[in-house]
Amino acid sequence: MFKKFSYYFYQFLKFFDNIIDFTFNKSFLSWFKEFMVEDSYKKITIDEKEAIFFTPNYLTRWRVDTFFTKEPETLEWIKTFEKDKQITFWDIGSNIGLYSIYAAITHSNCKIISFEPSSNNLRVLTRNISINGLEERISVFANPLSNKNEKFLMMQDNEFREGGALNSYGEKFNFEGDDSHASFIAGIRFGNSNHWEGKIFIDASKEATIVDSGNPVCKALSCPPYDAELSDDSDKKFGLGVLYNINKRSAVFIESTSSKVLDNSFKLGYQLNF
Repeated sequence: MFKKFSYYFYQFLKFFDNIIDFTFNKSFLSWFKEFMVEDSYKKITIDEKEAIFFTPNYLTRWRVDTFFTKEPETLEWIKTFEKDKQITFWDIGSNIGLYSIYAAITHSNCKIISFEPSSNNLRVLTRNISINGLEERISVFANPLSNKNEKFLMMQDNEFREGGALNSYGEKFNFEGDDSHASFIAGIRFGNSNHWEGKIFIDASKEATIVDSGNPVCKALSCPPYDAELSDDSDKKFGLGVLYNINKRSAVFIESTSSKVLDNSFKLGYQLNF
């Protein structure tokens, strides 16, 4: 609800900004962004020391606000690091650097390497390290880890958003390796969005099986395997659907799907649009 209110308020400001831009070729919203970025910092206390984090959007602020409650087991694990030994901590998927900075503050003898390939997060990560004066303690490695050598691979960012996660690298399946598939989807739509609409589609997919990569680095770090093999069996789903728009806010629909592997399905429902 508050997000929707914020959106409408922004549209209200944007409307007046467009008028000013058209009349005077000036924009006050562009300055608003500058002011907001300079004011987007959040302070928390770690081990009786103040830590500052750059929070340019809702997601990064949420990560800082939930720092002590989201993954308390990770914080407890970092606390168990031996304080009388020189330790190197690999923070793989460092995101905005919360755990890297936590480790640096709680362990003075800990050298941290933050692995973060997402360009969306690197800006926030490096600023957080800098504003906390930890450049000598935390090194940033911007290349993703992979078991494939001498190749340029695709970084699969889940979204272009600072603080975003759930990414994968060099593979066409999701970050967990679960319920993964390669698919081909094609279809056509027809009708009038004010009245009747119809669609016909085909979805041919192959399930992916996660197998042990045999990578020595992965085994040394006790990380899960991340190679995938597509099965020879493919599922072919055919479907058609009809939707009738009662008005701009509501509609009724019927949809039928036939599958080679899964059970056939039939849906009849009422849809509300907001």
